[in-house]
Amino acid sequence: ITFYFEAKETRAAILNTMSEYSEFFRFMPHAHQVAFIVTIAALFDKRADTISLPQLVREMTRNKQLPQRTQAEVNELLDKAKPLESKVIVLRHKAFAHRSARTSYDDVFKEAKVTASQMRELTEIALQIANKLAEASGVSAGFFNELPREDAARMMRTLKIADA
Repeated sequence: ITFYFEAKETRAAILNTMSEYSEFFRFMPHAHQVAFIVTIAALFDKRADTISLPQLVREMTRNKQLPQRTQAEVNELLDKAKPLESKVIVLRHKAFAHRSARTSYDDVFKEAKVTASQMRELTEIALQIANKLAEASGVSAGFFNELPREDAARMMRTLKIADA
């Protein structure tokens, strides 16, 4: 949903409707963005006392639940995620969790140097890792549910018609 409301491809078409209902849309896209960044950063948290993808990989490796090939694939994906995860962790820590009076919100985004496409890529990597762990555990694979985005688009079309 964050990407739907903020992406160049979709925002231009819905901006007038968002402006018409400005009090609702003032913080709603931001709230989705915060939830996304906090969640994706948590998925890659390295601390041993958290539930995260790296921690699950360590635990499954220690318990010999990962075939060697799967372990290699997952470690490759974790390595691919490292440059991106460090960027969203900067956002999580400095823009949302531990706001500094010396650094502006916009400056934190400039420091992180992360793009929307990179955040989407990290999300895709996280799903690939989760699915490899799920497969090794005999659990069904996950997928990205497009229904919330479709509902948001339908809502915007309905609001646009109501404005007319």
